[in-house]
Amino acid sequence: MTNLKKIKLLANITTDEHDEFIELYFSLCIDWIQAYCNNSFGEEIPPAVYLFIAKAVRMNMKPVELKARTMGTVSYTYNTEYPESMLSLLTPYRRLKFHVFKWIPT
Repeated sequence: MTNLKKIKLLANITTDEHDEFIELYFSLCIDWIQAYCNNSFGEEIPPAVYLFIAKAVRMNMKPVELKARTMGTVSYTYNTEYPESMLSLLTPYRRLKFHVFKWIPT
């Protein structure tokens, strides 16, 4: 089964109208997930990652939610971040990043 078919099945998308968007978003999302998790999945992408991408596709196909609004000099803030419930799907695949700490005595 292709990546496109898996995402459409999980996101419950039945039309071919958004196929180009889904394919492009899949490649962008995989890059973001690998950076977020500090994990290169290679050829075998875990099922939870497909579920995250399907939810992200669904989230990005809806209009963006308004988080805050100010009327004096007009200011709008939109909620564009992934919710914690979605990010928790990636938690098992996150790897620690180790940074070399060089201690210099004074």
